[in-house]
Amino acid sequence: MNPKLEDIFQAVFNQVIEISTHWKLYLQLFDSGTDNVDLLNASGSFVFGLLQRLMLYDITLAVARLTDPEASGQGKHRNENASLKNLVSKVRKELAESDSQEIEKLLEQLDARVEKIRLHRNKLQAHADLKTSVQGLPGIAYDDLESAMAIIHKLVTIAGRAAGHNILHFDVSFTYGTDGRKLLETLRIAQHESKMSVPAQHK
Repeated sequence: MNPKLEDIFQAVFNQVIEISTHWKLYLQLFDSGTDNVDLLNASGSFVFGLLQRLMLYDITLAVARLTDPEASGQGKHRNENASLKNLVSKVRKELAESDSQEIEKLLEQLDARVEKIRLHRNKLQAHADLKTSVQGLPGIAYDDLESAMAIIHKLVTIAGRAAGHNILHFDVSFTYGTDGRKLLETLRIAQHESKMSVPAQHK
């Protein structure tokens, strides 16, 4: 394999794995039922509310970086980005016709899904545009973020195949006892023990 192609593939793949890990953890904590949300609120609503916002900030910023153009700057200041579009440009000549057509469709779909995400990155996250800071921006739809993740997985799977990598799935596994479910379990036990330790009220 072309060393430069392997470099860009690994750089993009590592980002996707990191985003997928954070996204799975986010879903375990904040999208696993109202009982768990109530538990987090009862255990530290400010702390977990902040954690939720910071995780979303991190995930959306990472998705925006991943969907950057092939390169930034011009001339001697041109720098390649470790982005999906750069990876696609490197593997394009290796793609079968059907895969090439599929990738173009997926890139179009992804651009539509990340439009608001990239706007938030460009105007509020990576920069503090004054007008936007005063007037605000429409929120990022959960469906857009979820769909973007699914499309990114498909794109990297196809591009990876052209680069000589057979990617079976992006289902990240956590070491036992280190994920969001373990945290929820621990909080639930602590909450139960706290209730049990409250002295009985006598009339």
